[in-house]
Amino acid sequence: IQQASAADGVSHVLPDAATAQAHLQAEFYCTHAGNYYGTFGTNSTPGTRGQIFASVFLDGSMQFIAVADAGDPLAGFVVQTSDAVSSLLDGTFAQSTASPRVDLQGSFADATYLSGTYLANAAGNFQAVGDMSER
Repeated sequence: IQQASAADGVSHVLPDAATAQAHLQAEFYCTHAGNYYGTFGTNSTPGTRGQIFASVFLDGSMQFIAVADAGDPLAGFVVQTSDAVSSLLDGTFAQSTASPRVDLQGSFADATYLSGTYLANAAGNFQAVGDMSER
């Protein structure tokens, strides 16, 4: 703090722990916020794929929309929950809905790619790439 103040002539104040943590959390959510597009598939029927559209919001909430390809027996699902992105800032997320029952968990490889697993009417995996035109 003393060196920063001496360097620019401005009196700096170290934020308290709660303020610093809130700032880091907001920046993490901001870095990962946006729309992601990719695919999902089932473990029980290899080759069965669908499209996934995921949105990550500035408050850490997420929405997943999974749409089965036409003619595939795989049913899609929609999940939207608050506090999906872990407040530990470890790059993980988890979502669940009660009716219909859907559980998602995954992680961000970086701010442009997420992947994970789901359990709904079937179990499988998903992966999606961020839309960089929005960032």
